[in-house]
Amino acid sequence: MVAIFVREPLHVVSVDSINAIDAVRCLHGRGPKRDGGGDKLGGITLLRHKKTNLPLSPRIRIPLKYTQWRSTEIEHTEYEEIDVATTTRSGGEGGESEDEEDEQESGDENVVEEDMEEVEKPVEKGNKSAEGPISDSGSEALKSEKVESELKEEDDQGEIDVEEKQKSDAPTMSQTIVSSDIGNSEPGIKFDLENPLPVASKVVIDCNPKRMTGDGKKQIGENEKVIEHACKVVDEMSKPISEVQNKEPYAHAHKLALLAVVGSCGRTPSLAAAAGPWDVLNSDIGISAMHMQLLNNDRVVIFDRTDFGKSNLSLPAGKCRLDPNDTALTTDCTAHSVEYDVATDTIRPLMVLTDVWCSSGGVMPDGRLIQTGGFNDGDHVVRVFRPCSGCDWEEIDSGLIQRRWYATNHLLPDGRQIIIGGRRQFNYEFYPKSSSASRSYNLPFLVETSDPKAENNLYPFVFLNVDGNLFIFANNRAILFDYSKGAVVKSYPEMPDGNPRNYPSTGSAALLPLKNLKGAATQAEVLVCGGAPKESYASAKNGNFVGALNTCGRIKITDPNPNWVMETMPLARVMGDMLLLPNGNVLIINGGSAGVAGWELGRNPVLNPIIYRPDNPIGSRFEVQNPSKIPRMYHSTAILLRDGRVLVGGSNPHTYYNFTGVLFPTELSLEAFFPLYLDSKFDNLRPKIITPISKTNLGYDQRIRIQFMISDTINKNLVYVTMVAPSFNTHSFSMNQRLLVISGGNVSLVGKSTYEVGAITPGSGNLAPSGYYLVFVVHQEIPSEGIWVQIQ
Repeated sequence: MVAIFVREPLHVVSVDSINAIDAVRCLHGRGPKRDGGGDKLGGITLLRHKKTNLPLSPRIRIPLKYTQWRSTEIEHTEYEEIDVATTTRSGGEGGESEDEEDEQESGDENVVEEDMEEVEKPVEKGNKSAEGPISDSGSEALKSEKVESELKEEDDQGEIDVEEKQKSDAPTMSQTIVSSDIGNSEPGIKFDLENPLPVASKVVIDCNPKRMTGDGKKQIGENEKVIEHACKVVDEMSKPISEVQNKEPYAHAHKLALLAVVGSCGRTPSLAAAAGPWDVLNSDIGISAMHMQLLNNDRVVIFDRTDFGKSNLSLPAGKCRLDPNDTALTTDCTAHSVEYDVATDTIRPLMVLTDVWCSSGGVMPDGRLIQTGGFNDGDHVVRVFRPCSGCDWEEIDSGLIQRRWYATNHLLPDGRQIIIGGRRQFNYEFYPKSSSASRSYNLPFLVETSDPKAENNLYPFVFLNVDGNLFIFANNRAILFDYSKGAVVKSYPEMPDGNPRNYPSTGSAALLPLKNLKGAATQAEVLVCGGAPKESYASAKNGNFVGALNTCGRIKITDPNPNWVMETMPLARVMGDMLLLPNGNVLIINGGSAGVAGWELGRNPVLNPIIYRPDNPIGSRFEVQNPSKIPRMYHSTAILLRDGRVLVGGSNPHTYYNFTGVLFPTELSLEAFFPLYLDSKFDNLRPKIITPISKTNLGYDQRIRIQFMISDTINKNLVYVTMVAPSFNTHSFSMNQRLLVISGGNVSLVGKSTYEVGAITPGSGNLAPSGYYLVFVVHQEIPSEGIWVQIQ
């Protein structure tokens, strides 16, 4: 995606490296010439960050292959001007707690010991810091870092060479954005008011011609060669930098950027800069959101663990949990699970009787949440939560054959759930049990992918393929597994870099949107992003927090001879979450940029989410979004809500609730991230579904007509319908997550601003297991609010 320039609102765009100058010149028809001088960049203002003293400069000596392009937002109050606005272009070159998560067994198994060592006392209710735990920079550790750099003018053409001396975890330069009307100059940003950009406002364009709208169509026609050239430049600039990660002087090249403000040559409309505001919904829900699941009554079930000690929320009516086996409190009158009502923003305490820590789950076809396993006396328990008024957890002792802790669940086409793996569990089983499937079954793949003293294959990534088999990814490779026969159908290649992607080297994964459901062969692709390099767990245990992976691997799992295609994220990330948005894009959110998952083992919060556009060309798929102010490290979560927001919560890397004197205090808040499609400026393009009504029952391969309203002019070719399965999210993986595109085009006018689109539900449970789904109508990538439907 090319972020060019638009007049109203004006978006400040960040471009990394010296090669950015070529992109800007390209967009400006090779740049204006003024005062009879050489090629000069009209409207260019260089800024210096006040705290780090690092310049945002177009004169950085970074070879082309080490550069990246991305939109970013710059907070003007953090910068001051460097008076080189007429710079000409020169020919530059191109204390940790240990417990069952990290104790090692002394025997031959080389697996992590589960025996608890009590190293700190639980914090009593009300012990939170009154000032709150979070600093603006993301952590006190980041806040304390000092960065130095030097500026030196090298020649008479004004080339600036930057000598970096910052530490690896210094604050990034691309964390916040300012947008301003071109006529209102803000402090620290210089506008070229003599030659304002003569284009229509609210025009959105990028390198994908399918999304060109409004007056932009005509203007693109007039500037077609410029745009085409610009897109090629940006594609070239988006080559990976993985081979130079953590190597000076390139390790922090992303901290140096050019602020390009409109010059006199620019006449092309622009894709709006990356955005996405945040809102704290509830500063204290009483517990830390370690696990989350949205149910079909628009309520979210949240829970952490019983052995954190006392939570900040009492159980109702004087209830207390009595558990002589609990490792923290044998009598606990506080809640460790809540029901969050999205509509009213209220919390209702729930009662779990046994430990649900690091468990798994999923929603059954009838809407019940089935949660499996946990720790200690909860590791064989099945718990049921029904989406009804006043309901609470029901527990089934010994509902599981094997202990399930750090396992993964997936709903199957026949309505059962399969539970795979877990700590020291190289097997799988089903729930509910049947006479033909009442035991557990060995899965040697989990033995093969377990690293000594680190494992790196817990919470395996599991997806139902379109042929009914399971794609199972663990550590750094995957298989296609026929669970009905216990047979491996296919072994996929190892990811090219060979680095682990599962707990504790925790990356994330998503099955990309399923399309062409009525075609001869529906394709399925999986995206795996982030994680930690080999040996990172051992390094973190020794106090050395290795930088996270900045790569993603994408593979067509339905291909006869599939291969991984590697891509580079603009931000490295471990412990991130990947969510499918209603328009088919992927959100990557939460996590840190160093260390691994586990008690006190992660560092450097990554506050900026990333949007991944799977249909864009490689090199133009990632967009950095606005940052949160709250670190979401180990034990954080994120889920999609029916209105299109993303609910974010959790973060507790401590053995108990701990609010003071630690790097990342226990986080009890819930906040919402608003993807750009929720911006009010798109309200006139946003569909509103009229029929069918919510909770409609649908069959397989059923034709349906969906009526919706749009107040503005509709582009019928950019209307499609998606169906999203709500996921169970914990430990950076969204179990059962699935998005299907069930229509495209075929739109007719049926009344004033009212339209109808045809859709066909999936043909079988292999494509969409029975259950509740959210259906959205999407127009120009702007989704409606969803409606619930039940496929059966």
